[in-house]
Amino acid sequence: MRKNNRDVKKIIGYLNQILGMSFVQNFPIYKEQFESLRDRVSDKSFRIAVVGEFSSGKSTFVNALIGKDVLTHGARETTATITEIENNPDKYSANSFDVYFENGSVEKGINLNKEKIIEYTTTHSKEYKVVEKINKVVIKSHILDTNIPMVFVDTPGLNGVADHHRERTYEQIQRAHACIYLIPMRGLSDTDIQFTKEISKYQENIIFVQNFIDQLEEEGESVEAKLAEQRSLLESKGNLKKIRLIAVSARNALLAEDKELFYNSEERKNQINPETIFALSRWKEVMKTIYQLINEKDKSRIDEAVCVMLEKVIDLEKGLKDRWEVEALY
Repeated sequence: MRKNNRDVKKIIGYLNQILGMSFVQNFPIYKEQFESLRDRVSDKSFRIAVVGEFSSGKSTFVNALIGKDVLTHGARETTATITEIENNPDKYSANSFDVYFENGSVEKGINLNKEKIIEYTTTHSKEYKVVEKINKVVIKSHILDTNIPMVFVDTPGLNGVADHHRERTYEQIQRAHACIYLIPMRGLSDTDIQFTKEISKYQENIIFVQNFIDQLEEEGESVEAKLAEQRSLLESKGNLKKIRLIAVSARNALLAEDKELFYNSEERKNQINPETIFALSRWKEVMKTIYQLINEKDKSRIDEAVCVMLEKVIDLEKGLKDRWEVEALY
């Protein structure tokens, strides 16, 4: 562990040296990428960005992590800003959230409920132009029944139409230690594959999650066949070094945890208990995969940081060479 800490400090030192070079300041895109890499290496919490198209069930997935149906979800994009879910090690404390505004002001300790969170995170807000006014919202909740410091980030849909959606999502991907990519019921589209190729430039640790397995089973489609189909697509078109692919029903995982949601459900009327619903959701596989990544964190963040840093230095060198060649013509 001490060796890892020393290695982390060395990498941060190298990144600070690179950021201090005058020519890096003249390339804002590289400056931002090196800063994101430094933040990722420095962050002691394990950060996971939850990404995907807006029909993939991202917000339902994050609600399942919280165990409460608080973030708005639906067929249309509603997420208008970055929402972080920070693990609170005290499982008995009340859930709350902080709001960080673009002007630098902060509102802290707001009691978490659906009506309030809508006003700060969605396109349905009546009080704020969320995309323009709010930088991020941080929900503090006990998640995954652990005291490990971790942060999940619910990002706007990669195919969202609001300004800055994609830009903000890619910023979070660069800063995260891992990504969860939610796959909609229909499976990966050509657009998903393109997003995957872009994401893999900044992020090696991607967990692909085929969502909506409850609906697949209702329609008589085999979950295992669907997974095999998606794996084949990723292998042939995804340009990935490693493929982690699991299946889940985020809806069932949430239903098993949220007592109010369960009380009003068809499952309760049909006398299906929460334990059965939870087992059908395959949520344990999600938890297992996340814990595996966390256990690999110290080594992987060092190895990955070195690889990404070298790639960025090579890109920067090429950018400088191209610039000098253009200037030499005049």
